[in-house]
Amino acid sequence: MIRAHPASKVKHAQKWLDLHVNDPDFFFHARWLKASKTESNFNDVAFERLWGMCQEDVENADVVLVYAEKGDVLKGAFVEVGMALAYGVKVVEIGCEGSWVNHEGVTRFETLEEALDSLRS
Repeated sequence: MIRAHPASKVKHAQKWLDLHVNDPDFFFHARWLKASKTESNFNDVAFERLWGMCQEDVENADVVLVYAEKGDVLKGAFVEVGMALAYGVKVVEIGCEGSWVNHEGVTRFETLEEALDSLRS
């Protein structure tokens, strides 16, 4: 089973939760997925705790999936990418732009399905 940490906008959390339940090849272990339901009520202390959990989750992942759809402006995902690269965790990018996608530790895919299929093989 592949331990995947998704890095995306919070609005995509349900996509990752659905994949976690329906795809036996992947374990989406990011704790931010559960916290995303109450994020609007977070204060600085709660966000500090959440970022500590994200760091642990990234460090323990097999892959970080960085996902964006048209119009998405990623912010926190870039922190997770930096963590992954520093820890030597594979980074897979879908739908993102910027010079960082050319880093040797980043693999690019056109679609999420292509990325997941490649990770399975």
